[in-house]
Amino acid sequence: MKGKKVLRDKQNRKNVFVNEDLTRKRYGWMMKARWLRKQGKIRSCWSTDGVLFVKFTDSKDEKPERIDSDTEMADFLSSRSLAQSVAGINEVHTRSDSVFSASTDVDEF
Repeated sequence: MKGKKVLRDKQNRKNVFVNEDLTRKRYGWMMKARWLRKQGKIRSCWSTDGVLFVKFTDSKDEKPERIDSDTEMADFLSSRSLAQSVAGINEVHTRSDSVFSASTDVDEF
């Protein structure tokens, strides 16, 4: 992950994104979180070392919620009444699924 920071610290490389290679289950969690972000139900989501983190506001005082198991994901969705929002999203998605792929301008190296 040190390379990630080095890439972002370079000038003119503000749009560099590093994607983690997640397991199918964690990838499914991330897709649910991204869907919720697109729907405006959460503010941001990211993964670090395979662990999903979610924030609801831009507040610096808000601690991100950590999701690292099926139980934590179910608790997260039920505690925020979000289960209905992700009911149509299957647990496993293919990486080529165009509904969830993001296009980003990335500088060539």
